[in-house]
Parts: sequence; structure tokens; C-alpha cells
Amino acid sequence: MLALTDEALARLAIGATRLRSNGRTKWLREVARRLDPPPRPLTRQARWKARQRDGKVIVRLELDRDDIVLALLTSQRLTEAEALDHCQVERALGDIVAEWAHRWNHR
Repeated sequence: MLALTDEALARLAIGATRLRSNGRTKWLREVARRLDPPPRPLTRQARWKARQRDGKVIVRLELDRDDIVLALLTSQRLTEAEALDHCQVERALGDIVAEWAHRWNHR
């Protein structure tokens, strides 16, 4: 990451005013992208360490997909479109287990 002084930032802003408005936006976005590039995705190990630090765990379960999806649809936890997305099904199941644990821990 590059730190700009107030003077350097002012020079960039002044320079941007010399461009036509349609080219100015493109130029400013390109400058911003180069000065502050988007973060790189976390590696598998970094995600694992972050989960561990947050006290979270991934649990593998063997379940009948059709039964689970039907239950999630019937309970209106998922729409039909969401039920087609494996990540949405996993997220809904995770929410159910988290709610169950919260209820049992706060009796």
C-alpha cells in the first residue's frame, strides 16, 4: 500500500481536472486500483487459521440430500432457487445447528 501526502493527493486531484469527464472516471479508477489493489483471496490455511482463531469448526455430515432439501423447503428456510445451490443448503444447515446450540446453551 502506498501512502500519499496531502500534497501528492492534491496533485492527483488537480491532474484529474485536466481530463474530460468521461475519461476522468476511468483514469481515477485505474489510479485507485494501482495504489490500493483489491485484497488477494485467503489461502486454505489462512481460512483454517481464521476459523480456529474465531472458535469455529467445519463438521462433515453424511445426509440424504433429498430429505434435507425437502425439509428446508417445507420449513421455508430456503426457496426453490436457493435449494439448488449447495452453498445455500450448507449455510441453512449451519444456521439450524447454531440456533439449536444457542437454545440448549441458554436454557
